[in-house]
Amino acid sequence: MNPSFSTRAVESGIGGLVTPPYDTGKAQPWNEFGVPPEVTYSRSLPDNSVAALESKVASLHDDKAKAVVFASGQACTYALLSTAREGSHVICGEQVYGSTTVLLEQYTRGLPHSFVEPTRDNLEAAVKVNTEYLLLETPTNPLLSIVDLEEVQSFSKEHSVKWILDNTFATMFLLDGFKYGAHVVYYSMSKYLAGHHDAIGGVIVTKDYDLADKLRTARKMHGSIMSPDVAYRINVQMQTLPLRMRKQCDNAMAVAEYLSTNPQVLHVYYPGLKSHPGHEIAARQMKAADGCENRYGGVVSFEVDGDFKAFGNFFAENKKVVYLMESLGSNVTILANPVTMSHKGLTEEQRQKLGIKPNLFRLSVGISDVNDIINTLEEGFKHI
Repeated sequence: MNPSFSTRAVESGIGGLVTPPYDTGKAQPWNEFGVPPEVTYSRSLPDNSVAALESKVASLHDDKAKAVVFASGQACTYALLSTAREGSHVICGEQVYGSTTVLLEQYTRGLPHSFVEPTRDNLEAAVKVNTEYLLLETPTNPLLSIVDLEEVQSFSKEHSVKWILDNTFATMFLLDGFKYGAHVVYYSMSKYLAGHHDAIGGVIVTKDYDLADKLRTARKMHGSIMSPDVAYRINVQMQTLPLRMRKQCDNAMAVAEYLSTNPQVLHVYYPGLKSHPGHEIAARQMKAADGCENRYGGVVSFEVDGDFKAFGNFFAENKKVVYLMESLGSNVTILANPVTMSHKGLTEEQRQKLGIKPNLFRLSVGISDVNDIINTLEEGFKHI
């Protein structure tokens, strides 16, 4: 029997138990001098709670994959970049999470890097003899551009560049990065994998066992281990990932269609719309793991025509159904303004180049009744 994705989401990482193991011990006593126990200190070797979560995440990818859990998604990015060889070069998609850009520019001790729109021509122009990694997102944050991963795979093979996928937006439920030759797939678990806006964590998945060992050492040295209570919570919450993602994607599609007909909206960014320039590529790449029809993610971005500050303030004051706040992927619907939130660390020039305007909003659509979500948005538009 080869269990389905939904069954593995429930069953794996619990070791035959009804609930995952919950182990708060940070160390074990030694039974013999000079012969260490299995867990000498949990920063060095994860406790059972973290190990169980790693097992669950790995099982949702590939039976040859290894998962390494970190305290946050940002810790994952830092750990990955810290494994780059001295003097190597990194190519990064220009549309990524704002803190990824800041990390590369300011906190990697001068690691050579290039930001490009990851088309084949641009990648060919950017690659160097010392290029080691290519780091991408798709759909991108916050404009939901779609990267053609077949082209990325071809480029990666031709130039022996290891490519890394930040799969936070799509999750492994909608997109299998290993199918397209990804060397690493990683996630901010704080978003869809946890899904309840109550946990922060990250995880890196790879079939390169040497890299997995290096990442575990980096985690130990950086001190970025996840606590057992957070690991336990995320393990439980991941059991409903397929259910939540189906509902969020379906709600997002309905919201995108509503926004595309709203005269107070200048532009809608959602790969599920046929008007989206990356729709056909997304339809080819984003196949739900349960074998059902395509789904395109739970995030919709749009530009407001009019007083966008008044629009945002309505949700700041209303605090019902749609909430003005940072993050995404929660069961509740979250409205974010990238200029003042996720991408505030970029310069104005950088944001203008990327097309991230002050009137751009990113909507992470939750699992509430979609009519309530649309009606609440409609109330917000009355205030601009």
